[in-house]
Amino acid sequence: MTLAAVLLGFLTLPMLMSGTTVALPRIGADLHVSGPALQWVLVGYFLAASSLMLVAGSLGDLFGRRRIFAIGAVLYTAGAGISALAGDIILLNAARTLSGIGAAGVMAGGGAILGATFTGSARTRAFAAMGTTAGLGLAAGPALSGVVVDSLGWRTTFAVFAAAGFILWAGTWFMSESRAADRRGIDLPGILTLIGALALVMFGINQAAEAGWGDLRVLGPIAAGTLLLTAFILIEHRSRHPVLDLSVLRDRRFMAWSLASLFVSAGPAGVEIYLPIYLQGATGASARSAGLTMLMLTAPVLLLPQVAGKLINRGISPRIIITLSLLLIAAGNAWLTVLNPSITALGLLGPLVARHGTLTR
Repeated sequence: MTLAAVLLGFLTLPMLMSGTTVALPRIGADLHVSGPALQWVLVGYFLAASSLMLVAGSLGDLFGRRRIFAIGAVLYTAGAGISALAGDIILLNAARTLSGIGAAGVMAGGGAILGATFTGSARTRAFAAMGTTAGLGLAAGPALSGVVVDSLGWRTTFAVFAAAGFILWAGTWFMSESRAADRRGIDLPGILTLIGALALVMFGINQAAEAGWGDLRVLGPIAAGTLLLTAFILIEHRSRHPVLDLSVLRDRRFMAWSLASLFVSAGPAGVEIYLPIYLQGATGASARSAGLTMLMLTAPVLLLPQVAGKLINRGISPRIIITLSLLLIAAGNAWLTVLNPSITALGLLGPLVARHGTLTR
């Protein structure tokens, strides 16, 4: 039951991330909004989830991982429900940010719960299943949302995810609680500076498409965010209980793994987020058609993480698997330069399968 609940979270949360992209054109038309304000429907969710992941992990170690997972599920569900009812872009963006906060709790808590529940090869299989499920959610999100948006409207899409969030919260009643053996205090200055730095940088980048990279509305927030990030590093060096232990950055293997994870995630995610929008805007595809095109991503992310787990258990070096994954992403990126307004689904098959044929997902 613990594994099922965690996997449900790692299915629905990425699905909401990628699925919302298909709904953006309809949301913009219904709420009469475009540009950075509409883009924040995506950015707010990603920013909240990414900036609070470390925070949620620290809170889980201190107060209990199941508790943080459950609170995250409640916030995620509330945000999705409010999104379904939002009558203007301000409320929608606030609700999406709330869902992102909840997603941070579910993701950080879910991974820690699996780590505490399973050991040995069973842990490897559990994390492989988690990677498979997350990849499947990212890949299937546009297809599911495309069908729902075309048939029932974008509000119903958020309502469906709110219902899934309620089931996710109910699953926490079957979990056992766990905490870190060494419970440390909360690094509040570090948390605030990290969130502020990421928010400012992302806000500046989000304005670039409309204002241009040389505009003060872009450079100002990015510069302020960079200063806050510098302050965060100084705070973490002096903190007794840092939210991010910077000493791990001196470990070359850890840094290599972190950078590999960054590019393995960021490369495919860019396609999953923006390709459905491109297909609707440039090629005139419907939400349903754009979503179904993204189903070509499903087979690799469904099968290959399980293959990777078996290879690692049989002694194959994770370095070889990660390197192969990065090469596949690079090949897919190069191949995707054929993208044009007249491209067909068959023309997208090769580059999409190559980009998402990553064993480490």
